[in-house]
Amino acid sequence: MAGRGTDPAAGCPDCLPVRQARLLAGWGDWTAALDVLDPLLDAPAGCTAQPEAALTAALLPWLRAGRPEQAGHAHMRAYRRHRTEPDGFGHLANHLRFCALGGHLDRGLEIVVEQLPRLDAPHEDLSVMEFAAAGALVCGLAGEADAGRMVRRPAYRGRPAAEVTATQLGAELLAVATTLAGSFDARNGTGHQSGRMAAWLAERPLAPAVPLPADEEFGSDDEFGPDGEPDGPAGRSTSLGGTSGMAVDEIGALTVSMITEALDRRGDDYTVDPAGTVLGRWDDAVIQFRRAGAHQDILHARVVAGRRLAATRRTEAYAFCNAWNRDRLLPKAYAHDPGDGELVLAGEVTTDLAYGVAPDQVAVLVDAAIRTGVAYAAAVTALP
Repeated sequence: MAGRGTDPAAGCPDCLPVRQARLLAGWGDWTAALDVLDPLLDAPAGCTAQPEAALTAALLPWLRAGRPEQAGHAHMRAYRRHRTEPDGFGHLANHLRFCALGGHLDRGLEIVVEQLPRLDAPHEDLSVMEFAAAGALVCGLAGEADAGRMVRRPAYRGRPAAEVTATQLGAELLAVATTLAGSFDARNGTGHQSGRMAAWLAERPLAPAVPLPADEEFGSDDEFGPDGEPDGPAGRSTSLGGTSGMAVDEIGALTVSMITEALDRRGDDYTVDPAGTVLGRWDDAVIQFRRAGAHQDILHARVVAGRRLAATRRTEAYAFCNAWNRDRLLPKAYAHDPGDGELVLAGEVTTDLAYGVAPDQVAVLVDAAIRTGVAYAAAVTALP
């Protein structure tokens, strides 16, 4: 989502450097890719995709630059978000290529197996092609290291769950990648994508693996400072702010107090955790409000429907979310599989308030998030 932009036609100003860095990295200009990303990593802006998108784009340039520890730290931090976020699928290929070229084949296989079911969800072909090619690379390298390496492949794309060799799984993914690359090239009259994927598959680890940081080292709201290193306590503000003395139509920075006062005026019950996340329940909807972005100026509301669906109803869940997103403006709906045999149906509303907001406006946004969230949860409850 856009933070502080000057040219709406150019898209989000904080995502543009990420796209530029990927292009430069694809050309092999690793130093230039890092130069483009440095401003985002030094002072992440208000885009809700950052800093994780920038960190993921820097993974291979950091590896090529001989900075594997930094790349490993960035991978662990960013994958926490991309692991389940609907928009994170397009970043998975970079995570897998990092694992392959960084020598972390066991972790790479874990990610491939964990993420395979997401191929059943609608994604644009480029991301599917890149995920499949990067997954095939990981599986191929693992098969070279141990020809008998077995993995538990989950059900995906009509294939039943089964114990298969890493080499066999790699062959399945290779077929997906080459088919899509051929389709791109047939439409464009070139061999670009086929050649690009072939170059990926020819890559080999750059250096011996260095230990990755433990996942437990990262909090759910970690922020990053210069070059992707985590900030210390002084690097982020946990002030909840207040609206004492503000008129209801006076413009100011978004604060947690604006959110809680809006709920107080509604007479709603809620809790606030130490990080300033506001949580409440309305009928069958559990709704969370929090400030997001490096400047804490983005209002993010997430609704989780009380009813869950069996994981076997994945196709139905995706169809429901697609229909909701087609017919309704809010919230943006998606299905999440936590791996316990049930699907969580959730939705989110994100509003950029970088230029300030009045308490009355926050009240309108909170009320709209609750009304649409309750309607979403009720629709989930009404499913057969």
